[in-house]
Amino acid sequence: MIQLQLFYIILLFFFLGGIGTYFANRKQNPTAQKKNWLKYFTYFFIIAFLYGSICFAEKIFLWICSLIALAGLIEIIRLQKKFPQKRIVFYPILFVYVLISTGFYFFGNLSQPMVLYTLFTVCTFDAFSQIAGQLFGKTKLFPQLSPNKTYEGLLGGLVMSVGTCFFVGKMLDLSVFLGFGICVFSFAGDLSASWVKRKYGVKDFSLALPGHGGFLDRFDSFIVAGAFVYLFQLTPDFQLLYWFLYLSCFFLVIIFCEFLHKKGFSIEYTRKLGHSLSSLSCLFLPFFFTSHWYVLLLTISSFAILYIGNRKQLIHSICSVGRKTFGAYVLPISIGITYYISVWWLQNNLIFIASIAVLAISDPLACYFGKRFKSKILNSGKTIIGTLAFFLSTFIICALLLWSQSAGITIIGIAVGVSVIVSVVELISPKGSDNLTVPLSVIGALLIFDTI
Repeated sequence: MIQLQLFYIILLFFFLGGIGTYFANRKQNPTAQKKNWLKYFTYFFIIAFLYGSICFAEKIFLWICSLIALAGLIEIIRLQKKFPQKRIVFYPILFVYVLISTGFYFFGNLSQPMVLYTLFTVCTFDAFSQIAGQLFGKTKLFPQLSPNKTYEGLLGGLVMSVGTCFFVGKMLDLSVFLGFGICVFSFAGDLSASWVKRKYGVKDFSLALPGHGGFLDRFDSFIVAGAFVYLFQLTPDFQLLYWFLYLSCFFLVIIFCEFLHKKGFSIEYTRKLGHSLSSLSCLFLPFFFTSHWYVLLLTISSFAILYIGNRKQLIHSICSVGRKTFGAYVLPISIGITYYISVWWLQNNLIFIASIAVLAISDPLACYFGKRFKSKILNSGKTIIGTLAFFLSTFIICALLLWSQSAGITIIGIAVGVSVIVSVVELISPKGSDNLTVPLSVIGALLIFDTI
């Protein structure tokens, strides 16, 4: 019964996709229109074939996964034979692909609901990202890497696929958060394939599938998402999923800041917005992660994204500020250190929350008011108004958190003392080092007053 209902949903989505393709084709020339319809009907056949094999011949689906992975491997090897001078990138690409495709093979042996859920999510995200991009796409996402991808297309695909995950997940008893993770890794697979094609200077991996190109052009998202789902299955306590979701949120914050920057917002604004959103999301780290190793992995991964993005000149909204500062790099390291001191060593979640809340809220407010009312008091560029805003914000945060533990007039005095110490530390911290010194000074001040 559920299989029939899911098939009806597939037919509905392809009907909607056909309408979207019709309107998108109105902007295209006859040759492009013919290619889009060919792509549409080929995709319908592929999804119907995969769906049928999952529902009625699970062993055949496992063989299909093997053939898809093998076809992709052959396409990569053929590219290398065509461009032998690319040997320096071939072996790393081959190594990563073999690892991912191995995970994809084992994914084909998972339970039917898990495989169906993954297929639904990937095909919905892929299809509606493309249709939304063709209909509404104006702002290029990664023009050098994948010229056709837009912010509007990404948003359309995410909204449609997450909505689908909510309903299909209820039918199959699976989490919408898993669906979000599948979307992220589906997108990562698409971008990775685009990167490989740019390195080799080709448009498609092959011409094996009419309207789509090669097997990797069509199944890149499915292969990476399938490997992710298999890896997720190995961690029944959801720790790996939480790590993926946190890293995905960090990635989406960067994309959002890049979008605002391209719409004309200043780098100082997008930089502080990214700082605040990333830090606020980390307030819940102690409640999601029971193992500190995942927090360490999250710290390293976030730092790597910022470092590589800056070196490749992909994150202008955060790293391309017109002054020498290391604040962007320091932020993930600071959050990791704060976690290890307050949660792992001191075993006090409230100290961690207070430290990160001050970092996420007080620091951006100081920057905002400092820029709005310029009155420098130090050569570092810190202002009286900015420092006052930092002090008041820190006082409110500390007072509320301390009051939640123990009400009393002494709490006000303690909050004032903590705020003074932290404000002085922030005032004398140069070149973005306050991203580290602020949370550490909050921890130190709270331990000095011995209040928590």
